[in-house]
Amino acid sequence: ARRGKDPTMLSILSQADERIGTAARELGLLQQALRALDEDEAAINELLAREPQNPSLHRRSALVHYYRMLVYNDDMTPSYGDPVRALDHAKRYLAATEEMVRRDPRNTQAQFSRAIATYAVSFCLSGSDPSAAVSIARNAVRMFDDMIAAGRTDYLTVSRRVRALRRLGETEFKAGRVKDALATARAALET
Repeated sequence: ARRGKDPTMLSILSQADERIGTAARELGLLQQALRALDEDEAAINELLAREPQNPSLHRRSALVHYYRMLVYNDDMTPSYGDPVRALDHAKRYLAATEEMVRRDPRNTQAQFSRAIATYAVSFCLSGSDPSAAVSIARNAVRMFDDMIAAGRTDYLTVSRRVRALRRLGETEFKAGRVKDALATARAALET
C-alpha cells in the first residue's frame, strides 16, 4: 500500500508508526505496538531501498529492533516478559549499530547507539548466561567511558552510562558476584 509514496510522506508515516508503537508499548497494548513497529519497519525499508547510504534511516531501522526488544522484555514498562525473543531483537539492534559504526567510525550517534545496544544484549542475556552478560555489560560501560573521555559529557551520554552501570551491577549480582555488584551499584549512585 505504501509503494510509490512520496519519500517525505513515507518518513512522516514511519515516524508516526514509531510513536504509536512506543506509546502503545508503554500503555501495555503490546500487540498494537508490534503492529505499529511492523508498519514503521516497512516504511523505513522502502526508504532505505531509495537511499541505501542514508545514516539516519539506518539508525531508525536499528531502533525498530530496540523497541521490539522492549515489547518482549523490559523491567520498566509492560512487556511480554520473554527474554529469549527480546535477546533476538537486542542482537539485531547490536548488529545494526555495529554496522553503522563500521560504515563511519567517527559517527558519535552510532557509537552511542552501539553502547546502548550492548547493555541491552547484556540485560536480555543476564537470566540465561549471567557470566557472559557481565562481560558484555562491562564492555558497554567501557564504551560510555571512552565517549566521555573523548569529551562527550552531555546528559544522555552520562545518564546512559549510569544505566549501563546499573545493568552491570544487576548482571554481576545474578552471576553471584555480590561484592562486585555492590561496588558497581555504589559507583552508579555516586555518578
